Amino acid sequence: MNETMVTVTGNVAGDVIARRVGANLEHMLVTFRVASSERRWDKASESWVDGDRFTASVNCWRRLADGARCLTKGDPVIVTGRLSVREYEAEGVRRYMTEISAVAVGPDLARCTADVHRRRPDGAQAAEGAVTEGDDGLAGPAGLGEGTSDVVPAFATVPSSEPTLVTEDAPEVASVVDGPQSEGATVTGITPGDRRRSGSSRASA
Repeated sequence: MNETMVTVTGNVAGDVIARRVGANLEHMLVTFRVASSERRWDKASESWVDGDRFTASVNCWRRLADGARCLTKGDPVIVTGRLSVREYEAEGVRRYMTEISAVAVGPDLARCTADVHRRRPDGAQAAEGAVTEGDDGLAGPAGLGEGTSDVVPAFATVPSSEPTLVTEDAPEVASVVDGPQSEGATVTGITPGDRRRSGSSRASA
């Protein structure tokens, strides 16, 4: 089966919706819309102008959904996933929705700053938390050598705050769950004060 993989650089364009789906509500699904607008230099007016605009609904499953819950409207993001167009009918009118089944979502560090907390299995965290005492009496994490004073950052957990739950007119997303995902990281700490405007945006302001 041929799949169209895309990478979109843009912003979260609406509320981040988290819900559980499946026969026993066993699967976590997080959806949001991503919008990407082209900015180009117009020689005639000697200013930056808006170009083509692309929007799509992004579906995040399982572990990716757990990490995507920290996103808020306006956050600059980079989304990679499978592109598809779904057809549905609402109030007797046939409509089309562009969707991305995301395999990776992350902050656009060119336009924001973020705190990254790696997600580790429980066994790995216990092993990294073990402390040994070296010959020189200095205590250090196991695996870094005896007596080392290297600092290992603590791995924080995902914030428990729930995103805003809203309802949409679009039909329910089919509860088709992707295969197991690899170990990843959770990104938190993206705040409006951390967002940096691009040069093109400053020029247009």
